[in-house]
Amino acid sequence: MVTASEATGNGKSDLLSRLQGMQREPASAGVGFDEDALSRLPSPGSVSRLRKQAFEEFLALPVPSQQTEEWRYTDVEEFSFDLRPFAEGGRAANLDEVPDEVLEAAGSMGERAGLQIQRNSEVMVTHLEPELQQQGVWFGDLDRAAAERPELVEPYLHSLVSTDRSKFTALHGAFRSGGTLLYVPKDLRVELPIQTLTYLDAERGAIFPHTLLIADRGSEVTFIDRYVSPALERALSCGLPAVVNALTDPAVAYPRRSNLA
Repeated sequence: MVTASEATGNGKSDLLSRLQGMQREPASAGVGFDEDALSRLPSPGSVSRLRKQAFEEFLALPVPSQQTEEWRYTDVEEFSFDLRPFAEGGRAANLDEVPDEVLEAAGSMGERAGLQIQRNSEVMVTHLEPELQQQGVWFGDLDRAAAERPELVEPYLHSLVSTDRSKFTALHGAFRSGGTLLYVPKDLRVELPIQTLTYLDAERGAIFPHTLLIADRGSEVTFIDRYVSPALERALSCGLPAVVNALTDPAVAYPRRSNLA
């Protein structure tokens, strides 16, 4: 297992066009990060432009050297990119349809106000307490958010860690899959924690989850980001799990737990 992590409407016609941007052919099960693989990923709204820009940066940037301070303890100069840029994970209508081994990986932490499960490159299921939905909390798949709530996604996606920072952040920006948006509106206190689980069990799979947490003025929330995998011969998790956009003075607790084999 290789892990590369650093630290994401104007009416019915606009929404329809954004959703149509998500209707792609099933992602290729082949290996390699090329234009064909890129074209098969959902790209609603401005995501298409961001993907293309990041892909050009990925092609242009060198593999990071240990001579730089950020990579001095990690040797990736011989890293091979012959991985699957999209690994299917399946969908579930509810938590009862999630495989036991995946659900157990979320851990036992008592009551939760929300839970999202991503398996490999796909978000399987998202649950948020109806009361929080009514109060304006938005929690779910980042690609769905880009289509339904572009005003939340477009100003912040890749704004804290730019895609041109390194070859791996560019790779992440181009091939990001799944991911999470959590938005908490002004002066709202979320009493129970909200959690995302990313579960990687695809051999030679490369996943690029991205967490975008936006907490407005005076809000309070605890968000748990958990990464788990069984023992795999070779795979890549290249996520941006610590992207928190705090608007003025919210109270945000953001524990990240990783158990990537």
